[in-house]
Amino acid sequence: MAAPVSKSRVAVVLPVYNSLPYLDDVRACLERQTFADFAIVAVNDASDDGSWDYLQAWANEEPRLVVLDQEHGGLSRARNTALDYLACRMDSDECPPYVCFLDSDDKLAFEALEHLVACADREQADIVEFACESFFENEDAARDYAPMSDQYRQLKPFEGVFGGIDYLCACQEKELFSPQVCFHLFKTSLIFGENLRFVDGILHEDNLFTFKSMALAQRVVYLGERLYLRRVREGSIMTRPKSWANVYGYFRTGVEAISFMNAFTKVTEKQYWHLLWLVDSFFHNATLALAASAPEDIEAGTQGLSVGDRMLFHYFIEARRDQKRATDEAWAAGAEEVRHEFEASRSFRIGRAITALPRKLSGRP
Repeated sequence: MAAPVSKSRVAVVLPVYNSLPYLDDVRACLERQTFADFAIVAVNDASDDGSWDYLQAWANEEPRLVVLDQEHGGLSRARNTALDYLACRMDSDECPPYVCFLDSDDKLAFEALEHLVACADREQADIVEFACESFFENEDAARDYAPMSDQYRQLKPFEGVFGGIDYLCACQEKELFSPQVCFHLFKTSLIFGENLRFVDGILHEDNLFTFKSMALAQRVVYLGERLYLRRVREGSIMTRPKSWANVYGYFRTGVEAISFMNAFTKVTEKQYWHLLWLVDSFFHNATLALAASAPEDIEAGTQGLSVGDRMLFHYFIEARRDQKRATDEAWAAGAEEVRHEFEASRSFRIGRAITALPRKLSGRP
């Protein structure tokens, strides 16, 4: 079911794949928004758990909701389907000036859309980035993934309006780059004017989309409010074990980011190095995922690459892993040699004699 999107201030893109247990929460957070002038573009990604029927019933009661359906293609394709739907209405009064993304197992704070649209209007922003609060699905998740409680809570010390490149550089300098598209409100004219879409068929697709959109934006603002509520649960992309899909997603992001930067001929030397280290972080994350993945999974994945991608993968990922491994081994060997030299020294023997009684009393060797 797809009806025209009425003239609204913001479109909320909602990809849905087997999300039935969470759709009541999504519906509640949207229906209780303190800002009413928005549309919802939900894309059913071939769910087989009743999500499609839920969306249909919701649409019958909610005139702001458009429901699109597609064959199963993943998160990137679902978001692109929604963006393509909106792009077709760009020349009419049916396309909202802003768009944001909401994952179907997460929520927005009730005041989120009101504050984001007000900020974007006030600052004439192409992108408004905002903060996030994690919440746990249950006690087991809270126990198993406790460190994630603070993963997104830090507020960035950014004030005023930035050019997009400068904002990326500021984030890299303070190691505060947030690739999650759900933490951003975008001007639709930026997305459609630059023909921005998500790379289909990869994980960590947010990294490239956010990087490219930021680099192209003229006015970026940070709103230090925790308006996005991210659910931490078993089996999500964040919590499941690393695999070739994670490695390839980060690798592809890095390669695409380098290609994208060919369009920029004028950046300062300082900007160049910040952007370089930001792109390098994609390859670094791929290397970390590589180390955490099963060797047979990696072997199967690399065998499926084209010759050119295989060469790039070896240069950017495998060589980096091997270099790190060799460096770690060298450090370990050097530390062991230094330890032996120290233990053979007179000062070490004197120190052992002085601490003999305390060590004996404490039971230490």
